[in-house]
Order: sequence, then structure tokens, then C-alpha cells
Amino acid sequence: MASAASSATSILSLARLDEKEEAVVDRLGTMAELAELVAAHWVERAASKVERVGRPYKEGLSGTLWKTSTALTMAGLAIGLLPGRSRVARSASGIAGIASGLCLRFAIFHAGKASARDPRATFHYQRQSPEPSGAL
Repeated sequence: MASAASSATSILSLARLDEKEEAVVDRLGTMAELAELVAAHWVERAASKVERVGRPYKEGLSGTLWKTSTALTMAGLAIGLLPGRSRVARSASGIAGIASGLCLRFAIFHAGKASARDPRATFHYQRQSPEPSGAL
């Protein structure tokens, strides 16, 4: 959800908006970008509990895309937090957000492919997970 909201607000920030609309898009975009960074950190941390599972987030094409996505999100957030933003700054922040969203989606896609090539990663992850309690 955070990534979708971040991407949507990045696209909206490229549109011509009035002052009130700009303020709403800016606030929502800032919250979405922060939530996206937190969620990405949690995903990487959870996957890295088993080294083989977390490896695609750190190595190869998926790792590069993952890190690029994080860097672009931080760049867009930093630009967005600058006081007195110009149209150029809004556009730069929006483009960084859109590129970040694309990188994130392709990183997850390629990480999934890498994980599928390593069936032991899934097995080890399942073995490390706590036993289900049986309660739904």
C-alpha cells in the first residue's frame, strides 16, 4: 500500500495543481514515502533472518534494484522536504518517486526469480519459522 500511495502521489506531483491540492499531495506523498522506507526495511530484515532468503535483496540485479529504489525514495523525500519548492523540485521529486516505484517492483520480481532458483532458501525459511498455533 505504501509503495502504491507513493507512486500515485509522485505521478500527481507532476500535474498542475492548485495550492491546496499541492499541499495535500505533498503531505500524503511524504507519509507514503516514509511508510515505504519503513516497509522496505522490515521486508529486508524479515527475509534476512535466513541468509539464503535475504540474499536476493543484497546481491545481483534484484539487490541493485532494491538499493536503487531505496536511494531514489530517500532522494524524493529529501527534495520534498525542502522549503519553498519550485516546479523543478516538484518534478524532480516526482520523477524520483516514479523511478523508485519501478525499481522496487522489478527488484521484488527478480528476487522472486532468484528465490525460485534456490529451493533450499524456502525450506530453510520454513524451518526457522515458529510452529503454527493452530488458531486462525
